[in-house]
Amino acid sequence: MNKPSKNSELMRAAVAKRAAGGSLFNVALVTIVILVAATLLYPESYSSLKLSIGGVRIIPMLVLFALAASPVAFYLWRHRRKLHLGTIDLALLANVCFVTVTGLLFATSASNMGLVLALAGYTVLLYYGVAVVAQNPVAVKTIFYTLAMLGVIIASYAIVEHFVGKNIIYGGITAEKVPIKAESAPYHRSSSSLGNPPALGLFMVQVVPFLLFFFVRASARLKQVLWGAAVMMTLAALLFTFSKGSWIAALVVLVFALFFLARQRRQISSRLKISLIVVFVSCLAAMATVGLSAYRDLSYNVVSQQRQMESFGLRWIQWSHSPASIAAHPLIGVGVWQGAESVFQIMVREGDQHPEKAIPVDNLYLNTLVEEGLVGFFLLGATLALIGIQAWRLIRKGLKYSGAVVTIAASMAAVLINGFTVDILLTWPIMVVFWMSAGMVRARAEISAARGETPVCLPEEP
Repeated sequence: MNKPSKNSELMRAAVAKRAAGGSLFNVALVTIVILVAATLLYPESYSSLKLSIGGVRIIPMLVLFALAASPVAFYLWRHRRKLHLGTIDLALLANVCFVTVTGLLFATSASNMGLVLALAGYTVLLYYGVAVVAQNPVAVKTIFYTLAMLGVIIASYAIVEHFVGKNIIYGGITAEKVPIKAESAPYHRSSSSLGNPPALGLFMVQVVPFLLFFFVRASARLKQVLWGAAVMMTLAALLFTFSKGSWIAALVVLVFALFFLARQRRQISSRLKISLIVVFVSCLAAMATVGLSAYRDLSYNVVSQQRQMESFGLRWIQWSHSPASIAAHPLIGVGVWQGAESVFQIMVREGDQHPEKAIPVDNLYLNTLVEEGLVGFFLLGATLALIGIQAWRLIRKGLKYSGAVVTIAASMAAVLINGFTVDILLTWPIMVVFWMSAGMVRARAEISAARGETPVCLPEEP
């Protein structure tokens, strides 16, 4: 009997290695998708439900992280040569380390320390894990479709919730932390599976670029109609959150999108131009129809004294007292998740007008100065600026995947714009999608650098 040759043994070993790598990729991708889906479909941040086994509290968010960490970290280690470390990593890791160390130093409870560690773990795992996994085009398509489908599901439930007048599934476990409806309010603010109207509003803005991406890429008329309907559903859900900060973010992103399309008009076919005009007019008509049907609700939300106090009054109280907290801790701040209490104590000490209890400082940038000081503000700013520069360079090159990068950049920009009215990066669902999006930009940058790709005329699917 002939012994197998050395070459055949090497070939079998190579095939086995590729098979193992493929299986590991599938596991890493599936766990990332499950992590994102579960975070968006269960309102962990606003749930008062406490699960415990043997007296030990079980936090779904941490269980999901534990399940995803091993396969994603192992895949990242196996393919670590696909990442080329640079200035962006120095800024990101320095920011994560700074927030973690100061957060642990100023933590007031074991639970708070766990949240600080979870924030660091989620950020690093999602950014670097996706930066490697998403270098496979299958991963990008899967993530895009996952976000689009989750957007449709969450928007659909938000619309149902509005007409029913309550959150049937999660209202019981979020009512304690999120008072959606005051006794005198004539309307209900939808929160869907995110459990909080402003968070839902921003996620709707985050996900619309992905829906529009599929609308633009749809080759069949039926697909365009379906994706166009999905966009209109998402905008309706956004309206029913009655979150003015998210409305403003959506309007700004829309203006930039129109500007981008105007600059690309020569590369857009006449058929697609007509389709874009049709969906734009249809969305305006749908929003006008919904607005008229909910005119009383919109009027109350915009001009009533109660909503003005909730939207502007409370924010101004927090913002006007934040400089005192910053001045007291200018360099390193008071620690992540300690900003609300710090500002509240200043208001109480000075005897000024203040709410009954500590509430978040609803401004990403101001709250970063309060909680992380000038050092943390600089590190976060440097990280975001470098990610933005990375995305802009890819878009300017006009590579075949620039359409995907534009989509991702628009989604991330919505978060940063909305950051002027809420500190949304500390809300788990928004944070998860944001850092996963940043990881996809990094993956595209790594591919571009490795291949030395040249520009093409038309953007293609990821």
